[in-house]
Amino acid sequence: MLGHAIPAPSGHDNTTLLLTVDEEGFQRSLQALAQSARILAVYERPGKRSLDGHRYVIDVVGHASQPEIARLLADRAEFRLLGSYPRRY
Repeated sequence: MLGHAIPAPSGHDNTTLLLTVDEEGFQRSLQALAQSARILAVYERPGKRSLDGHRYVIDVVGHASQPEIARLLADRAEFRLLGSYPRRY
């Protein structure tokens, strides 16, 4: 279900993030993310601003309110929260 409100943590959640970086910044950003949460999937999309810019939709285990993920979102501006939701599996 789509909406503006993020559901409360259920204990079995996924979070979807949007990462917008150039090719050089991808590895640094992904390493920072891997220290904060377990990565489930990474989907690449071309960036709209430049040829070397990319956008990545990344699914991770956990809720955006968990301290590790919340800290990552506060410290790294290249990540944008798309949502957190209960896992189905």
